[in-house]
Amino acid sequence: VAGGATDARGTYIAFPASYTNSTATDQLIVLTVTGRWTEPNTPALAHNTSRTNTADFTFTTTGGTEITRTGTAAVQLVLPSPTLAKAVVSPTPVPAAYQANQIVTFRLTAGNAANRPTAYDTWVVDCLPAGLAYVGPVGTPAGTVQTGVGTGTGAAGNGCAVGTTWIGWHVGDLAAGPTLAKTFDYQVQIDPTAVAGAGYTNTATANAVTIPANRTSPTQAGPEGSRTVVSPNRSVTLRIDVPTVTKEVTPNRANVGELVSYTVTMRVPAGINVYKSVLRDTVPAGLDLSTLTTTGLSCDYETLSGTLCTDVPVAAPTVSGRTVTWDVGTLAADPEVRIVTLTYTARVADVTGNVGGATVDNAVGANWAPTETGVVPGGTVASTRATARVTVTEPVFSAIKTVSNTTPEPGETFDYTVTIFNVSGSSSGPAYDVRVTDTVPVGVVIVPASLPAGVVLTGADANGAGGVLTWTIA
Repeated sequence: VAGGATDARGTYIAFPASYTNSTATDQLIVLTVTGRWTEPNTPALAHNTSRTNTADFTFTTTGGTEITRTGTAAVQLVLPSPTLAKAVVSPTPVPAAYQANQIVTFRLTAGNAANRPTAYDTWVVDCLPAGLAYVGPVGTPAGTVQTGVGTGTGAAGNGCAVGTTWIGWHVGDLAAGPTLAKTFDYQVQIDPTAVAGAGYTNTATANAVTIPANRTSPTQAGPEGSRTVVSPNRSVTLRIDVPTVTKEVTPNRANVGELVSYTVTMRVPAGINVYKSVLRDTVPAGLDLSTLTTTGLSCDYETLSGTLCTDVPVAAPTVSGRTVTWDVGTLAADPEVRIVTLTYTARVADVTGNVGGATVDNAVGANWAPTETGVVPGGTVASTRATARVTVTEPVFSAIKTVSNTTPEPGETFDYTVTIFNVSGSSSGPAYDVRVTDTVPVGVVIVPASLPAGVVLTGADANGAGGVLTWTIA
C-alpha cells in the first residue's frame, strides 16, 4: 500500500490499482491515524470544543461503478484549568491593617479544577512590590522555589515588573480536583519606614501546559503544539494602619458671643510612621476666627499614664484663610499607641444666620507626608475628618403683667405685678444683663416705697404720675 499523499480532500492512502479478495473469508483492513490538537488556533479553541474527523473509502467495482463509503469520529478538546488562591495566614486573626516592620505569612494554593485533564508543568509567579521584603518559606513547599528581581512583564521579562521581587514556584504536574491542590507558605517583612496609609499589593498568577513538559522558567514556551493555560491573577494588599481623629466641643449649645472649647484627639496606632504630621481645622463662618486661642497640644502614650511621647509637638498654629494648621511633627513607629491632644477655644460669631436653632459644624483632620523627606499635601486629609457641632441658642422672652384692681377709685391704691420669662426650648439659651422697662400710664402715681430694690422711676410729672420704670436682672 502506498501512502502519505494529499489532494484537495485531504490526506489519503492509495491501494493498488486492483485488489481482489480471492478467499472465502471477509478481510478487515485497519488504518490507524494518530493526530493531536495543536496551537496556535485563532481564536484559541475553548475547553470542550468538538471536532469531527471524516474518512472516505472510495473504490470502483469490476462493473465500473465508483462507490464511496464514509465514516466519522468526533474528538473533544479538554484543557486543564489551573487555579490559584492567595491569602494571609499569619498573624492571626488576620488584621484589617498592618504595622511597619511587621512579619506577614502568605499562603499560595495552586490547584486544577475538577473534571479537567492534568495541568502539566505548573508554575506560579508571585511579584512582591517594593516595601515587602522576602524572608523565606515556612516549612517545605511542594515543588521548588526560586527568587530574584523582577525583569519585566513583557516577552523578555520574568513576569514581574522591574523594581519588584520575583518569586517563582515550580509546582509541577497537578491532577484535577481541589483535594489535590498544593500549597506554599512564605514570609515577608514590611518596610520599617512604611508610612501610615501606605498600601502594598502583590499579585500572583499560575500557568500550566497541556502536555508533559519540564520548563526551566514560567515564561518558557511549552512543547511544540502545546498550549499554556493561565489562571486568573490573585492579589493581596497589605495596608498600613492610619491615625484616627475625634473631636468634641464643650458646651455644645451656646449663645452668640459665648466661648466654646474644642478637644481634638488623634490616636496613632502602634507601629506606624507619621511623617511631618499636622492637624488641620477648617473654621466655619459661624465662629469668630480672631478669637481662636490654642490652650494645649500634647502627645501621650495611651497605656503609660503621665508619660509623654518622644516627639512633643509645638503649639503655635498657622492660619491661611479660614484653615488653621497645627504642626504635630514626625511620630516615628513606636510599639505603644500614642494620643495627640489639641485643645482650643473660640467664640460663636455675631453673623447673619447665627440665630436660635442654627448649627455650626467644625471639621478637623490629620495629614502627613508620604515619606520622611516628603511634603505634606495640602487640602485633602489622609485621615477621616471629625466634626463637632455647636447649636446656637438665644434667649426667648415672655412677659406677663397683672393688676390687683382693674377699677380703682381715684386715690385708691392698687398693685401691678410684672413677670419676665426666658422660655425653655430646644433653641433657647441663657439671658444675661436683662433690662426691663415699664411705662407708667398717665394719671397713675407710683408709690416709691413699693418699688423692689434696683427698680428706678424716671420721667414722672410734678405730681409723681407717669414716667418709666427700669430695672436690670443680673
